[in-house]
Amino acid sequence: MNFRSLLKRVTLPEVLVLVVFIMYLVFPVSTPSGLSPYIESPFGLLVIFAITVALFVYSHPVLAVLYLFVAYTLLRRSAVVKHTVHYVRETKTSEQKQVAAEKQVAEATPTEEPRNVRPGSTQPVTLEEQIVLERAPIGKSEKITFMQTTFKPVATNTTGASFA
Repeated sequence: MNFRSLLKRVTLPEVLVLVVFIMYLVFPVSTPSGLSPYIESPFGLLVIFAITVALFVYSHPVLAVLYLFVAYTLLRRSAVVKHTVHYVRETKTSEQKQVAAEKQVAEATPTEEPRNVRPGSTQPVTLEEQIVLERAPIGKSEKITFMQTTFKPVATNTTGASFA
């Protein structure tokens, strides 16, 4: 395909859009902060994709390929804009900090008394101890009995096997 025949198919609106695309890529134009959330939204990405498909279908291929770079640059520049809300923060006084710390300590302190660990002392049996007493097999199993059977296991040739 000849380069001149390729350029002859370019219309005047396509040339203007091509110039605008090149200027957008060359110059560091920032995305307005009010427009940035709309571009980064799923609907904004869908619109960018639809424009890309439409340019590939209905316009010059060079313009469509250049738009891919423009769309990438637009998304990259939109991501740089951050929406920050500045709040006035007041610093607490040392007395307020002390009261808050004492409140946290009081809330975190357990209210029940610790169990007495002395062996001779009387104290209530906990649920865990009840379950262990009920279900533990210690002292409740029958004595071991040996049975005499006629079964004799057959050993295979163990030549070369060690005793250890």
